[in-house]
Amino acid sequence: MRRSAFHNTLDVQQLPDGKIKFDLIALWVSQNNPENVHNGEIQAIASLENGVAVYEEGTCRIKMEFLPTGVRISESDDLTDCGFSVNVTAAGSYRKTDAKKPKFDF
Repeated sequence: MRRSAFHNTLDVQQLPDGKIKFDLIALWVSQNNPENVHNGEIQAIASLENGVAVYEEGTCRIKMEFLPTGVRISESDDLTDCGFSVNVTAAGSYRKTDAKKPKFDF
């Protein structure tokens, strides 16, 4: 799944035990200076139930709703909860761009 706005990417692999493995990379690029990039990344395993996966670590909460055309992500109200850099958010809609099984290094 890839989200074009904000240059975010989400790679997901469904695991056999009702879980998913995912790598979420969120970027914010300044419109005035494209070399000014802020980022955030989460690599984790989360439980998947009824098409919804929720990742929670401390005060960080990422909810992934899997839809026929992609994934909708929402996150904690406070954007600093997940340790992302300034202006970085994972929230939004992601669409599937590749059916290949992702390769994870965690």
